[in-house]
Amino acid sequence: MTIKVEDMHLLRDLWKRITPDTVIGADNIHTRHSREIADNIARRESFAILKRLKLKIERLRRQVRLHTLTVGERNLMHVHNVNID
Repeated sequence: MTIKVEDMHLLRDLWKRITPDTVIGADNIHTRHSREIADNIARRESFAILKRLKLKIERLRRQVRLHTLTVGERNLMHVHNVNID
């Protein structure tokens, strides 16, 4: 059976949670780089979601239908300090 890179990443992540002080669990250049990439992707996805929601709010405001926003959408906008009403 072949061990893939993804398997090694999973093992390292698990080991880091169990004993982060060991050599296997310690951060290295590859784990830091992978984490930076994942953080950048998540940041871009969040930005895109927020942008789409702002456009939706503008559209609903023009249609006088802001009441149709879900609780989750309202909470997200509140967390990002975007005025809805």
